[in-house]
Amino acid sequence: MSGRKNLRWVAIPLLVLFAACISDENSKDISEVEFEKPHYYYDVLAHKGYLYATSPWGLDVFSIRGERLSRTGGFETPGEAQALAISKDRLYISDTTGRLFVLDVSIPSAPRLIAELKLNKTAQKIVTSENRAYLACVSSGLVILDTQKLKEVGFYKPKEYSYPKGIYLQGEKLYIADFTLSLYVVEVRNNSLSLLASAPTSSVAHDVLISNGYAYVASSDGGVDVFKIYGKEVEHVQNLPLPGFALRLLKYYNYLLVTLADEGVALLEIQKDGRLRLVAQYDTPGNAYGMALDNGYVYVADYDGGIAVFDLSKLPELVAVAFAMPEVSP
Repeated sequence: MSGRKNLRWVAIPLLVLFAACISDENSKDISEVEFEKPHYYYDVLAHKGYLYATSPWGLDVFSIRGERLSRTGGFETPGEAQALAISKDRLYISDTTGRLFVLDVSIPSAPRLIAELKLNKTAQKIVTSENRAYLACVSSGLVILDTQKLKEVGFYKPKEYSYPKGIYLQGEKLYIADFTLSLYVVEVRNNSLSLLASAPTSSVAHDVLISNGYAYVASSDGGVDVFKIYGKEVEHVQNLPLPGFALRLLKYYNYLLVTLADEGVALLEIQKDGRLRLVAQYDTPGNAYGMALDNGYVYVADYDGGIAVFDLSKLPELVAVAFAMPEVSP
C-alpha cells in the first residue's frame, strides 16, 4: 500500500466535505470533447445496458457488454460530479458546487439537461422513491426533493452535528449512515422524516445496506458493522474488521461486496444468522469507491485506476477481468 495512494484518498472526503463554492457556469450536452479535467471515477450506475460514471469533469456514458466498455457520450458539470441515481430515464447528478442536475437519458448516448437545481448542498448518496428523492449531503443534512415538481420540499438533520453520508430506502423507512459514527433509522412521512432509532458504529459510517432484517454499515477503518433491526430497536451483532476504508456496499445473492479505497474490493459471505465472513479481497490499482451491478458483472469506480470490471460467475474467487481507462486528450 503506497503512501501516494493514501494521500490521494485523504483528499477526496476533505474536498467533498468543504466544497461550498457556487458557480454560474452553464452546463451543456456533449458528444465528443477534448477533456480538460481528469477522469478519475468516483461513482457508477448501470441502467439498460449503459454505465454512467462521475468524475472531476462531469459524467461519462459507456455502453457495456460484459467486460467490454465503450464511451458513447457525456455531460460536463461546473464542479466535480459526485453521486448518481436514476428513476424512469431521469438521471440525477450532484456536483461540488452544490447543484443537482436532472438529465433525460432516454437516449443514453446523448444526455439532455432537464433541470439544474441550485441546492447549495453537495449530495454524496441519492435514493429515489416513486415521487421523491432523498439526498445525503454530508456537510449539510438530508434533502427531500419532489421529483415531479423538481424542487426541495423538506430537510432533515437528526443531530446538530450530524453529517449524513450514505442512505438506504426500504418501504417507509430510511436508514442513514452518518459521519458522526452513527446509524439512524427514520420513518418517512410525506415531506418529513421522524427518528425511530439510532446506534453507534465502529468508525465513520459511509454507506448502509438492508437485507433480511439486518443493516450492514460500511464503517471506514472500522470495517463493516452488522445490526439486527427489530422495529424501533437496533442491536449490534458483529463488527468485521477489514483492510483499508470500507466505503460502499453492494449485495449479490448471499455475498456482500465492499469497496476499500486503496485496498480495492472485498467479498464477504452473508451467513444464515446475518453475520459476515471475509472470503476474498482484490487490490485494485486505484482507490475503489462506487459500484454498479449489471448482468453478472460488477463495475467499480477505481478513481485514477479507471473502472475495474469483475465477472461474478467466478465467485467465490474475486478477480478483475478488465480495467477501462478513458482516452484523455493532452
